[in-house]
Amino acid sequence: ERISTVVSALERLSVHKLIEANQKAVACDPTLLQPQYNLGLGHLYLGNAAEMVPCFRRVTEIDPQHAGGHYHLAVGLLALGENEEARTHLGTAMSLGWKPQPELIKAIEKQGQSHSHDHEHELVTLPSQGNPTKQDKET
Repeated sequence: ERISTVVSALERLSVHKLIEANQKAVACDPTLLQPQYNLGLGHLYLGNAAEMVPCFRRVTEIDPQHAGGHYHLAVGLLALGENEEARTHLGTAMSLGWKPQPELIKAIEKQGQSHSHDHEHELVTLPSQGNPTKQDKET
């Protein structure tokens, strides 16, 4: 258990370094898509929906056809309780060819049934089906 704690701490440190490097790239050129996307993934890994949503929102502004940006934006929005907007972005991602995990679709449907916007939800950290790196490169 101690080893897994150390590994987890090292992974978080690496993610923080990834975030820092990509923040510098975005500061130099806010129109760069990949650093915005990487920032969002870093915040997703850390479970920080409030930070990841603006990153993926910017990705979809830079490239409205970026399926991964819409998908991950939907994940963050769901975590923040923004269910209708999450549903919209998930639909856009799927129409662009993204294949979401069935659990995310169920979570959005469940939240839609409860109509709850009063509180944040636990961040859903579901990977895409298959190899997300390959799918991200295709979008």
